[in-house]
Amino acid sequence: MVRYDELVRVGRDAGLDVVGACTAEPFADARAALEARKAAGLNDTMQFTYRNPARSTDAAQVLPGAASFLVGACSYHRDPPPPPAGLGPVARVGRYVWADDQDRLLRGLEAMADVLRAAGFRATALSDQNHLVDRAVAHRAGLGWYGKNANL
Repeated sequence: MVRYDELVRVGRDAGLDVVGACTAEPFADARAALEARKAAGLNDTMQFTYRNPARSTDAAQVLPGAASFLVGACSYHRDPPPPPAGLGPVARVGRYVWADDQDRLLRGLEAMADVLRAAGFRATALSDQNHLVDRAVAHRAGLGWYGKNANL
């Protein structure tokens, strides 16, 4: 048996700042929002989850047999990087673009998945791969709230 607190420890030791868990039931609210935005033309040329909202909001279509999600996140809270030398004025951009945390995130997710696999479970680590509405999954798992910028 794998204990949740052990998975949290493994994920945090591998670089995740927070870990949560939730059911893999369809994300009906996210689907309704995606379909409404798509119908209003608000997705412009963005495809990812907008291409097929029914699929991207239903884990059973992407990961057949999935019962739950173990979710990890890396915080954007960090000191700003030093400004580049000799470039003149520098614009301020959102913290989430200051560094690429995908490697750190995948390391943490894979570490937890390895523990689950070793115990005989099927586990797949996904990060920003446009299979599912990842923000909705993280929200359901209690990792944060939707900000005005649409980030979690």
